[in-house]
Amino acid sequence: MPTISEQTSSYITINWLPPSDSGACRIVSYAVYRDDGLGGPINTEVNQVTDPLVRNLPSLNSLRVTNFPENS
Repeated sequence: MPTISEQTSSYITINWLPPSDSGACRIVSYAVYRDDGLGGPINTEVNQVTDPLVRNLPSLNSLRVTNFPENS
């Protein structure tokens, strides 16, 4: 489960642990999603699909998020 390690009015830093069981699949990258700020479905990716901050970084365990929902 992700945790917040730092929070300001312009960003939050989230941290996570890799899954304890990856189903024998190698983790090659991460994607981080958020809801719409109103508690809706979690289906908006925080970063672009090709974002080098999360893609192709299997050891990634934290991310500074600055893309907040407009509704919050």
